[in-house]
Amino acid sequence: MSLSENDKTAPLSPLKALGVLVILAVLILGFVALCTTLGIKNFWVGFLFMFYWLGLEDARLDRLLPAVLGALTGLLVSYSVGFFSLYLAADQAALAGFCLSLLIIYVRLIGRLKVFSNLATMLFLTVGSIPFVHSGITMQEMFTSLLLGILFFGLIGGTAGLLAQRKATRQTGV
Repeated sequence: MSLSENDKTAPLSPLKALGVLVILAVLILGFVALCTTLGIKNFWVGFLFMFYWLGLEDARLDRLLPAVLGALTGLLVSYSVGFFSLYLAADQAALAGFCLSLLIIYVRLIGRLKVFSNLATMLFLTVGSIPFVHSGITMQEMFTSLLLGILFFGLIGGTAGLLAQRKATRQTGV
């Protein structure tokens, strides 16, 4: 089962889809409860990671590390203007952050450092660069939400992936 638009597999039956939906609802509510318990109000960052890795990378374990490093890189670069503003005037900080963003995009375009500059990087760089995103949320809360999302959905998605792989291996007898 995949949520990817490029998926070529057959869709789930309505009953199986309902079962998957119930599981997703439990996971989402569990993540919200965890974030709320820890005092994290902006848990959307963890959900953005969930969307990327589960929906676009099909929760493939071999794609987890690039997804994690790409998300972290994109978020860091999106916050670079704030960092640069500690040392530079506002216009210089904005220019430095813009140049760093262009560098990351360039690295992606030439196909280098794919583990750091990938679609996850571009997603988190784009969303993280929205000015409204920076209002009322600290960098620490953004990264905490992201790391919780990585741990929560990575562990659950990874475990589900391993179980599905074992089941497929047993069914094929390999």
